[in-house]
Amino acid sequence: MPDQTLCHGGDHSPQLPPPPGLRVIPVESWDQLVTYFRQMAVKNRGFIFRGQADAAWDPVPSLYRKLIGPHSQWSERGALPTLLGSFRRNIVGLRGANPPALSDDQLWALARHHGMYTPLLDFTSSPYVAAYFAFSDRSVKDESQRAIWALNLSYLPDKEANPSVIVDELDPILVSGSSDGNMRLKAQAGLLLKLHPERPLREWADQQGARYPNQNIMLKFELNNYDRCAVLSELRAMNITALTLFPDFDGAARQCNEAMDEFLIRKSE
Repeated sequence: MPDQTLCHGGDHSPQLPPPPGLRVIPVESWDQLVTYFRQMAVKNRGFIFRGQADAAWDPVPSLYRKLIGPHSQWSERGALPTLLGSFRRNIVGLRGANPPALSDDQLWALARHHGMYTPLLDFTSSPYVAAYFAFSDRSVKDESQRAIWALNLSYLPDKEANPSVIVDELDPILVSGSSDGNMRLKAQAGLLLKLHPERPLREWADQQGARYPNQNIMLKFELNNYDRCAVLSELRAMNITALTLFPDFDGAARQCNEAMDEFLIRKSE
């Protein structure tokens, strides 16, 4: 099980206790974050990671973000088969001659790869790749905090590795994204987590936390935004860049944009 020392990030003002399945870890510097990552690599294998540009955002799939609120046009239950059926029809003839059949989950993964709203959340087995996605977005406010989420796979049944395992249909499941040569997923050491609309990831983590008290089900590292350029420079030294994570024309263009953004920021300092 994870080392409980990860629950402590230093001396901070008193705060309300986090939900039982989530432990929030304030991080003061990139060096401190790397120390946590190294500790997890040695003592706490089995985590997957997700970087988000704003710590205030919950880990919610793009499809469910669209379905929340008064402007939702579909019921949550009806949206999934409707959207997936439309995508299946729209790609007829686009996958070459006699393509292999895709399961629904493989189809969702293909749709996610090409930018469609899906019930999938992107994760990676690399905390440093997650750090790139947390810090690469320049659009958030300077006073915001970045976040890296870490989810403990020990508490998540792997339906693909063991098809006979019995799981609650509302629980999150890992989805294979290896179909149709998804080079981005490979480059990013990516994994996909499929969520049910009636059980958000935070709610699932809370349930696991109540079942397994004092264990690290889900961690949330919160980092100051002002270290952005320094963090991206560190990641570039590790060869973690837009060009390596997006091995296509989009990645080449994104790399140029990021270099220009960094030049303008440093020039203004």
